[in-house]
Amino acid sequence: MDVKVIHRNNARACECCSSWLKHWERIAKEDVGTCRTKNCTNPAKVGAHVKRKAGDNTWRIVPLCHDCHKQTDWLTLNKNTKSASAEQHSCGR
Repeated sequence: MDVKVIHRNNARACECCSSWLKHWERIAKEDVGTCRTKNCTNPAKVGAHVKRKAGDNTWRIVPLCHDCHKQTDWLTLNKNTKSASAEQHSCGR
């Protein structure tokens, strides 16, 4: 899946899980582990707001390292990467 990291000017802190990274963990039911960008093995440190290149126009959260989070080009994620809704409280909290 190709995604673009988009820094939302109006993004608020995650109200339900204390961070977007923890929000992703709760929805994905996985440990954060490493960055989900293809060929990157750095530890994931950020729950990044992204949009898919193909498909709907909804905001999603994926775990990225700081370096990949700074990218402005399209990123290819690892196969089978789960994304979480970026809607507040979509985790059920």
